[in-house]
Parts: sequence; structure tokens; C-alpha cells
Amino acid sequence: MASNAALMNSGGGDGVSAISGHTLLKARMELREVPEKRMESIRQLRKAIESYRRMPGEDELVFKRTDNKFLLRFLRSRKFDVERALQVYVNYYKYRHKHREWLKDDASPDDPALKRIMESGMFAVLPVPLKDGSRAVCMCPSRWDVATMDAFECSRVFVHVLDKLLEDEEAQVHGITLLDNAENSSLQKLYHFMRTEVWKLGIDLQDAFPARFRGLHFINQPWYISLLMSVVRPLLKQKHRDRFHAHGTDVHSFYQYVEPENLFADFGGFLPPIGRNSLKDFFETDFGDNPTVEDLS
Repeated sequence: MASNAALMNSGGGDGVSAISGHTLLKARMELREVPEKRMESIRQLRKAIESYRRMPGEDELVFKRTDNKFLLRFLRSRKFDVERALQVYVNYYKYRHKHREWLKDDASPDDPALKRIMESGMFAVLPVPLKDGSRAVCMCPSRWDVATMDAFECSRVFVHVLDKLLEDEEAQVHGITLLDNAENSSLQKLYHFMRTEVWKLGIDLQDAFPARFRGLHFINQPWYISLLMSVVRPLLKQKHRDRFHAHGTDVHSFYQYVEPENLFADFGGFLPPIGRNSLKDFFETDFGDNPTVEDLS
């Protein structure tokens, strides 16, 4: 049997993936990723996509990306089960087609509505991974101005943050964790959130996104946020329900998952507060995900 050291240093050299070390070991052990067979799995998935036929009554879908790097994230999200990866891939485009009125192709800071949201500090991504290796998306609903920031536009930014984060192979393998500081989240915002039914978009996203969601952590949540959780939680899959954590003001419980030295001050950490350009800088990060001609074969 190969040693861990050997498994950590045998990435396959196929030009599709650059992971190594503990990330490669985790991909092998948890995701059943075999670098030597990676391209074979990608080709199988692409062939399945090309053979896909919509069901009677379904709208025609446009599968915009079938390059190697894009398909790899779907395989990783379903532990290299091609059939399950295909279903998530199809659902991904169904989701975008269903919500095409508000979910455009990008989250451009040149769009005035999105710029307001992006500069508000409502969303940010921690610059370093959490203890389990996952990447964390931070959410501060207290910074949501319901009068000037449309709920669906906020959701659009959030979805594009996830899309951008999945360009990072580390996030594909280790997963994504959501951190929500619910302090000063008013009843008015909760009412607006529920009335617009924007929360249903998150439910739809469960089977339509190629990500490994590792957990959702609430801190400083008032009683009505706990009430909302009791409504939404039964609508989630069991594995996602089990990853809901409501810490309240118990920072010691929260710090079991997040090291304070790697956390924004908004969440009780030692990093500077979320700035106006935090999200803009994140979107400008180059994770090397741009497809090439070779990626399409």
C-alpha cells in the first residue's frame, strides 16, 4: 500500500489540477479522486452531458461550460460519481435558467446596484482557510439596507461569491463554510426576507451547486433568527441540517471551528473589519480557472 507521503505527491500531472500535499491526500481519501483516472472521469461526464436529453415539458438548457476544470468541480462535489455529478451539472443550469430574471452572468462592480451591496460589507471571504481547510464566506445582515439594496440582488452577489470561490481548487476539495453574524438583524429585515421569498433560492441551491458545504454558523442571533432557522431547517437535507450551528454569544463554542486570529473583527476576530473593497479584491483574484483549448478535449 502506498504511503501517505507518496499519495500526497502524486498529482497525476494532467494539467487539469494543481493540488498536492494534504489537499491531494484528502481528495484521494474523501472524494475518491484518482489523479491517474481524473481525465477519464471528466471525459465520461462530458459524454454524459452531450447525451443528455431534456424531459418532456422542460425548457431547453444551454450548457455554457464543458471544459475540464469546470467539470472537475462537479465530479469532486459528488465524489467522482459521474451519474450524480451529471445531475448536479444539469440542476446548476436549470437553477440559472429558472432564476434568469435576476441571476445574470456576473457580479460586476460597475453595476451601481451591485456595487452598493459589494461595498456594504454584507459579504466577505476570509483570506485564509478555517481549521478544517474549508473556505469561509462571512455574512453580516446588519449591513443590509432594505431600502436601497434589493433582496434578490443581494442573493445574486452571494451566488456569484460562491461561483468565484469554487474556482479555487482548495475550496472544491475542502469545502465552503458559511459564517453569519446575526447581531442587530432587525425584525423588519426578517419580515422582508421572508416576504420576498428570497430564502427559497437557498433551498433550491442545495442540489444545484457543485460545492461541499461544511457548515453554517450563526453567532449573536436574536430569538427571531432562531425561529427562522426552525422554519428553514426541516426543508434542508439531513446532512445539511446536521451542519447548522447556532452559537449565540458563546465565542468559545464558535472558536472551536474558527481561529480568532484569522477572523474579521466584525466576527470577534483579530483581523481588520470588513472593508469596502474586500469583496472587490476577492473577485479580482486569479485562481487559474480560465479554460484553454486543451481543457475542452
